Amino acid sequence: MKKQLLTLAFGLLVAGTITAQKTYTHVECGTEYTLALRSDSTIWACGENGNYQLGNSAVPKSDTLMPVAPSTKWIFACAGAFHSIGIAADSTMWGWGFNQNGELGLGTVNPNVLPTQVNATMHWRTVSAGLAHTMAIRNDGTLWGTGYNAYGQIGIGDTNTHLSFVQVGTANDWKSVSAGGLFTYAIKNDGSLWVWGYNGDGELGQGFISTQITVPIRLGTENNWTMVSGGFEFGYALKADGTLWSTGFNGNGQLGRHAVGIVDSVLKQVGTSTDWKFIASGASFALAIKQNGSLWGCGFNDYGQLGFHSIASAGLIDSFRLIGTDTNWQSISAADGAIAGSSVFGLHSVGFKGQATELCTTGANYSGQLGNGTIIALPGGQYTFGCTVGETQTAVPPVCNLANIFVYPNPAYDQVTIDGQPTSGTYQLSDISGHQLLNGKLQKGYNSFSVRALPSGIYLLAVHNDEGGITKVKIVKD
Repeated sequence: MKKQLLTLAFGLLVAGTITAQKTYTHVECGTEYTLALRSDSTIWACGENGNYQLGNSAVPKSDTLMPVAPSTKWIFACAGAFHSIGIAADSTMWGWGFNQNGELGLGTVNPNVLPTQVNATMHWRTVSAGLAHTMAIRNDGTLWGTGYNAYGQIGIGDTNTHLSFVQVGTANDWKSVSAGGLFTYAIKNDGSLWVWGYNGDGELGQGFISTQITVPIRLGTENNWTMVSGGFEFGYALKADGTLWSTGFNGNGQLGRHAVGIVDSVLKQVGTSTDWKFIASGASFALAIKQNGSLWGCGFNDYGQLGFHSIASAGLIDSFRLIGTDTNWQSISAADGAIAGSSVFGLHSVGFKGQATELCTTGANYSGQLGNGTIIALPGGQYTFGCTVGETQTAVPPVCNLANIFVYPNPAYDQVTIDGQPTSGTYQLSDISGHQLLNGKLQKGYNSFSVRALPSGIYLLAVHNDEGGITKVKIVKD
C-alpha cells in the first residue's frame, strides 16, 4: 500500500510517494563480518561466525545476511574485531561473540552465542567496540568501559583487564566515543576531544610516543570537534568547520597525507578541504564522505577494500582518492583490524547510499563478509562496490526533497535523522491535527531527535532553515 507525501521545499510544493519499505540506517564492519541495522529496528549479520559474532550457532559463517534476535527491537549495533554489542529500544545493552577479555561486560570470559543483557539496571545511549575492549555512554552522560586494558584503553587509571563495565572518572558530559584497536577517542558536550590508551604509534596525537596513557587527557584546546573514528593503529577526527584530521601509524598511507611509512604523533589536517561530513577508520585504510555525498578512500587496497575500479588500483593509496562518481553516499564502515601472525586483517568495506534499500560492499570476501551470496578465497577480493546486498521489497527510502535534505528512517521507531540541512534552523513535529509535540534547533548538516515516547501513528515534520526555506514531510512512527 502506498502513502501520499507532500514535500514543501523552499516555497515549492512537490508531490511525492513513499512505499512501505525498510531501509538500512547503520552499518559496521568487524574484522571478518558485518552488522547492519534496518529501519524496522532489526539487526542483520553476515560473514565469519567462529566466535558467534553473528549472534547464533547455526552456521560457522554466512555469505548472506541473517537476522540477530529478530524478536528484539534494536536501535543501535556495533562490531568489534570478534565481538558484537547492540542497544535495544528500551536502552538496555546486549552482547554476543568473543569474550575472552571480558569485552562483552558480562562478568565472565565465556563466549556468548546469543545476545545477552549487560547489567539490567543500566540504560545506554551509545556504544563502540574495539579490538578487545568496549566503551559505552549511559543515558546520564557517564562513560563506561570493559575488556582488555593492558594499555589503559578503558581509561580508569590502571592496566588490569575488567570483565564488567566500570565508570571512567565522574564526568557526565560525554557525547560520543570511538574505541580503536588499543586506544579510545571521545568527545564531550562542549566539543572538546579526549584520548587515552596505547600511543606507541602516535595514535593519541599528543606529539610524542608512549606505551600508554591510562586516563583521558584533552587533545588541544578546540571545542569544535564533531566526530571521531579510531582505527587499528591510527585515528581520525572531524571538526565542525568540515576539516578532517589524522594521526598515528601510516605504513599504508592510511593518514591520507601523501606519505607512506611515517609514524606521525601529531594530529594534523588532511589536505585543505572544508567539506568533509563522515569518516570511518579501519584496519589499515580509511573511508570518508564529503558534504556533496561523494565517497573517498586512502590506505591499504590489495583486496579492493577501497572500492577502486580495477586490480591495478590495488596497493597503497597515500592520499584520499575519489571512489566512483555517485554523490548520494549516506554512511560507510571500514573493517576493524586484528593481528594474525605478522599481518593485520580487516579487509572489507560496507555502506549504503541513495534510498538505502540495499548495502554496498567491496573488498575481501573469504568468510562471506560482503553478504552477497558468494565466497572469494584469498588472495582474491571484490574490487568495486556492489550494491545488491540485502535488497528488500519492503524497505522505506529516506525522504529526499528539493533542498537535498534526507529524513530517515521512515517509518521510525526510536530516532529520526535530518541529514543535509543547508544552514542552521529549527524543526517542529506535529500530530495530524496540527498540534505541536516536539521542537528544537538544528545545526548545518546532520541532526537527529528521539520519537521513542510518541505513540504509533502519522506525524508531520516541518524543517526550517535560516534562509527562509521550509520542508514538510510525513513521518510514520512504528
